[in-house]
Amino acid sequence: MSVDKDLVSVHRREIWSKLRTAHSRSCTFEQARIIASVKPWPAGAHESARLGALAVGGNRLRVAADKQEKNRFAAEDV
Repeated sequence: MSVDKDLVSVHRREIWSKLRTAHSRSCTFEQARIIASVKPWPAGAHESARLGALAVGGNRLRVAADKQEKNRFAAEDV
């Protein structure tokens, strides 16, 4: 299978453009808004098992326990 390098390049430029826009907007946020937006993230640890099962869905190539641990790690440790 060949990869269209031009298409990949276009997608990367679009992603970087969106990231720059989001970063410039977030730099104007007050500290209270930042704290309010990240405060709910640890709640994902309580839902990690359910989210892991949803991520696997009907795909047998993924392991629900691995997805659960990824979600827990992202919510608690990161």
